Formats: sequence, C-alpha cells, structure tokens
Amino acid sequence: MEFTAGNQFTFQPIKTGVPVDTVGVVYQTPAVLREVLRDFSRLSYLTAQAVALLEVSEDVTVKVVLKSAIRTLLDIEQATNSGVLEIKQEIDISDVGGTEKLYWEIHVVTQGAPGSDASFMGKLNVHSPLIISNC
Repeated sequence: MEFTAGNQFTFQPIKTGVPVDTVGVVYQTPAVLREVLRDFSRLSYLTAQAVALLEVSEDVTVKVVLKSAIRTLLDIEQATNSGVLEIKQEIDISDVGGTEKLYWEIHVVTQGAPGSDASFMGKLNVHSPLIISNC
C-alpha cells in the first residue's frame, strides 16, 4: 500500500511592515529562519510547491523569489492592486542539497506611495511517497 506524506516548511509565519515604497530588495528571510531540506533532499519527492502570500496597501509591481546561495528556484514578477497577491507554483527541488539554506526575497519593481507597506508569508509544500508495509 502506498500513501503520500505532505510536509510544509514555513519560513516565517507572517512578516508585517515590509516597505513597498522603495525600488529594490525590500525583504529577505532572516538567516535564523531560513529552511533546509535535510533528509528530504535524498527522498524521491512527488511534488514541491512554493506558496507566497503578499498583502499590499498600494498598487505595486513586485518580484517574488525563492532561492539559496547556489540557485534560484522561483522568480515571478507580478503587478498587483492593493489587496492579496497569492502565488502558487510547482518548483523543481531535485538538485537542492540537504544543507542549502532556502530563503525568500521580495523585490519592488514599481513602488507604491510613500509609507506604503505589505505583509508577507512564504512556505514550501513537499509531497513524498510514504510506503507502509506489513499492514
């Protein structure tokens, strides 16, 4: 009998006060909150889905990036109206080493009004085979 095990890596529950009134990199997951795949890097995974939620107070264009020091796993640029921007994207983690620290970055491409900000949450969902024998 075969089952699927689902695991979620939540980098930071919710980061508030991310400034979107300046062009450039405005957020990066703090070093102590960066995730590593550990033994998941050795498993045969079925899917990996990057999920980013960005709630903005202004119309802005942002680039949402999931990366490590070695590679970029997700790089999506999107314009958004004030409100919630949700990105769900299947990504390939087959080459990610078990000790590579993964982190999110938010780049503002088109800035909002002075003083405007956003809230951000990023996570990685990984599904892998779970085999139960002798049931």
